[in-house]
Amino acid sequence: MFFPDSNSLINIGKIVKTFGINGHLIINSNFFLNIDFNKTQSIFAYWDYCYVPLVIEDYEQRSDDLFLIKFQLIDNITVAEQLSNTKIFAFKKYIVLDDVNLYDSPERLMNFDVIDKHFGSLGIVVGILQGAAPQLEVSKGDKTIFIQFIPEYIFKIEWNKKIVFVNLPEQLFEFYELK
Repeated sequence: MFFPDSNSLINIGKIVKTFGINGHLIINSNFFLNIDFNKTQSIFAYWDYCYVPLVIEDYEQRSDDLFLIKFQLIDNITVAEQLSNTKIFAFKKYIVLDDVNLYDSPERLMNFDVIDKHFGSLGIVVGILQGAAPQLEVSKGDKTIFIQFIPEYIFKIEWNKKIVFVNLPEQLFEFYELK
């Protein structure tokens, strides 16, 4: 079995539930359409502590972020149910990244270093809190801060170096007692 390096994969969403009795699944993904299907037809489900490759047989977009997917070799509801509520991944090299939909998919910044323009290193993105304005959960040592993922705070991202540059207001540093 092939075991991809987790650093070469990116979380693209989640398998939400089954659909019908023939193994179709509903996935929630903000950037499923960013996959370059000319180069790959596989994604990976993180199931039972490993990345399981799934070959896409067919898909249909149901809304902005919901897709009906049919995978090869998954042909009944019993097998499909085992994949419900699992995260799905794709190779980073097959994802077309652009800043247009950056704010729709903050998950892409997991494990990135966060550096403030004036304060310096704030830590590493260890989580994403979803909501009306998602927040990056950034940890350094025993300190954790939450940064709203909004254009006013994020001023530059270096994708190759995995760094997010931010320009945070002074009040945030006072709130987290960083100064």
